Amino acid sequence: TSICTGFAASAAVTKTKGNNYQGYKVLHFYFEDSDEAIRRKYYGHILDIDAMHLSDPDIRPRAIEELKNLKEEQKLLKANIIGKRLASGEETASMIKRRIESYIAKGFKPDLVIIDYFECLKSEDAQNFHDTEWTKEGITMRKLESICNEKQIAMWVPIQGNKGSLGAEFVGLMHGGGSVSKIQIGHVVITLARTEEQKSQHRLNVFIQKLRGIAIGRDKFLNVKFNNGTCKFDMTDTGDVDDEVF
Repeated sequence: TSICTGFAASAAVTKTKGNNYQGYKVLHFYFEDSDEAIRRKYYGHILDIDAMHLSDPDIRPRAIEELKNLKEEQKLLKANIIGKRLASGEETASMIKRRIESYIAKGFKPDLVIIDYFECLKSEDAQNFHDTEWTKEGITMRKLESICNEKQIAMWVPIQGNKGSLGAEFVGLMHGGGSVSKIQIGHVVITLARTEEQKSQHRLNVFIQKLRGIAIGRDKFLNVKFNNGTCKFDMTDTGDVDDEVF
């Protein structure tokens, strides 16, 4: 959730010629966190203050004062991000599509949709009586892919790892929980691994497993700093691999 929130916040405040320097519009669907927790993560991101400290009496006045000086970023976040908490296990990909269409009809056309996370979705209906739960996972992910193509949007859909991924130094495609077909459908696949030691150091390993359409250059970034409270990666001390500059 923190990583997805970081992706969303970065998209919302990134001004390019492609978005007329107004940032990208994001629909952020989440199932487990409260609305308040998600809002705090967004504020933690733009203020660079750990979300858990925003209510601290010694920090809150400074945070409010800094927000006043970040009016442009605040406006971009408010204009470009819609967050919606959904009921876990009750929403299908088809229902997500209808929600996206509803927002578009109201004038909010997202560039990016985040579904946090796949296992909280209800599977699409089986295509035949013999379809297994794993088969239905593939059908659901394929449905999400078709939404991207039809609506011309990007979508991040994190999935959980299997038990072999827990505490592992490397997490590959084989470590994805459930059906492998839902992973194979992905156009970009990033895996995250964190050992028990790295947890206490707020670090993790990042691996680029798939980039459909272009060659993968550097495919691993080891011991990357990640602040769960500000939803930010720090890649400054990851170094280079085989003299290839990142």
